[in-house]
Order: sequence, then C-alpha cells, then structure tokens
Amino acid sequence: MAFDLYGDDWKLPAGHRIAVLVTSSNSEWWAHAPTFQPVTVQSASIDLPFLRCRRTATIQGDPSIKLEDYRENAPFQVSAGTVRAGVKASFPVPPRLSNCSR
Repeated sequence: MAFDLYGDDWKLPAGHRIAVLVTSSNSEWWAHAPTFQPVTVQSASIDLPFLRCRRTATIQGDPSIKLEDYRENAPFQVSAGTVRAGVKASFPVPPRLSNCSR
C-alpha cells in the first residue's frame, strides 16, 4: 500500500528529530469505525523532500491549518529509551541549505 501524506513546510531547528507514527486513525481528522483487526507492518519507507536551497522570501500561501494546533500541543516529551530505540544511524541527514540562484 502506498499513500501520500499531507504536504507541509516545517522549519526544523538544529537538533530536533523527525518521527513517523503509524497509527490506526487520526481522530482529529477522521471519524473512523474501528475493526479491531490486527495489522502487521512488514516493511516501511518514507521519502522526505527536504528543501535544498535557502529561501530569500516567504512563499505564497497561508500557514498550515494544522500549525496552530501543533504549536499549542507540541512539542511533546518522548522518553530517552524511545528515542534510542528509534534512532537510525543510516538516516541521511540533509545537507545545509545552499544559496542557490534561480
């Protein structure tokens, strides 16, 4: 199964982490009817299109409709053990933003 996630621009300060949560539902967005059936994830991957060039101006558009809620309810604490268990040394950290010409 493959699906697209919501497209958003997020500024990630140095030292912050990216986490991916696979869950049964997103009650903030969907009214779901639980099936109570087990699901096994045998493998997974994610592509994160990191910005490569430094922006010199703000792009057109309004803030994400999720941003206000995010700022109110996040960041949230994650235990050190959970972080250690999820760290992948092979994760390709994106390079610093370049001053690209258009």
